[in-house]
Amino acid sequence: MRSIREQFCQERARVHREHVEHNERFVNQVEEKIPDSHDWSITAVFYAALQYIDAYLAQKGNVLSHKATEQNHRKRIQFIDKDHVLSRIKYDYLLLKSKSETARYKPPTKFIADDVQKLIDNQLQAIKDVILPHL
Repeated sequence: MRSIREQFCQERARVHREHVEHNERFVNQVEEKIPDSHDWSITAVFYAALQYIDAYLAQKGNVLSHKATEQNHRKRIQFIDKDHVLSRIKYDYLLLKSKSETARYKPPTKFIADDVQKLIDNQLQAIKDVILPHL
């Protein structure tokens, strides 16, 4: 029988996976229906990556606060640095984080559909390839 903590962690992992699916659907819909909103797509791609990582962490018993804080981002990086699986995708995660921050906080920056697709095909796919076998 699983402990309450294990059950909680499994539930958090499930919720994170649902958020991944939500973010990926959002990207597809935005790219299809609002083609000049690539900044939102890039942000959603980053959050899909973040949710993959958080699902993995929860699966391992490491649940971050549900509040989006800078402290959570720092803790996530610490986990990435220490975990032999996550350390393989550190560059991909940090690139998505950087592109998302550029999209959100530097509005004159323009992204094109190809930028979004490359981030999905390269960085997000690398993260999925590493994490999905562990979920």
